[in-house]
Amino acid sequence: MLACDRTVTIIHHNKNIDSDTYNCTVFNNASWFSKTTISTSAEGAKPANSFECRIMGVDDSPASLGDYIALGEVESINKPSELKGLEHFRITAIGDNRRGKLPHWRYSGQ
Repeated sequence: MLACDRTVTIIHHNKNIDSDTYNCTVFNNASWFSKTTISTSAEGAKPANSFECRIMGVDDSPASLGDYIALGEVESINKPSELKGLEHFRITAIGDNRRGKLPHWRYSGQ
């Protein structure tokens, strides 16, 4: 896989009865792509960033739908708003591409 040289952090959301916690896991073997798409709503069409991240070398998916992925290394957060200023997205789709010669997990979102 080309461009699998980025560091990303998966921020996994743990919802508890009294509080929410976020666990950060760093991966050094990732690729990162972004593009601008059009998002439509009642307010009309607006540009929106669409992201895709691929992580190689892991057997089980290290992320779930609704988790966040940030470009670069994140040590810890207490709430998602702390990701402001970092290129990041919330995972809305997960692809299991572990078959073939370049096994990886594919995550996408906005």
